[in-house]
Amino acid sequence: MLGAGAPCVVTDDAVIGRMAADYLRRKFHRTFGFVGSGDLPFSATRKAGFAEAIGTDALATSDDVVHRAAAIMRARACEGIGAGDIARACGCGRRTLEMRFKRVTGAGVAAHLRELQFQKACELLQTSSLPIYEIAARVGFDSQYHFIRAFKKLAGRSPQKWRRDQH
Repeated sequence: MLGAGAPCVVTDDAVIGRMAADYLRRKFHRTFGFVGSGDLPFSATRKAGFAEAIGTDALATSDDVVHRAAAIMRARACEGIGAGDIARACGCGRRTLEMRFKRVTGAGVAAHLRELQFQKACELLQTSSLPIYEIAARVGFDSQYHFIRAFKKLAGRSPQKWRRDQH
């Protein structure tokens, strides 16, 4: 039996995911100042079992396919890839990938790709003076209109307003 001061090693993916997601939620809230409940506007990071640290290659899961898929998504999210492309690269079917990814992360592949695009967009908005249409193209959107709609849905404000609020 463990005492109060005994070290605790957590090996359950779901527990690790919740702990990491909670940490990331607090960190992003302080860094980017998202308004509302304090949660990240990213659905996947709120789900049990998913603990991807932004800017790292860490994904807390024992599922190799999901781990590989997440790595591919991090590397190519802004290139217009989809679930079928990722599934082929992982050596499984699209439906199999979707089910396994959702079981581990609580969100679908498309939602995670959109979140990665959003993160890159935030980085570009904060660190560059590129026009919105250029940022939209760089993060994989065919249209500035669709980019602005997606950004508003996730951040609760337009990219222009988000950029102004950061400076």
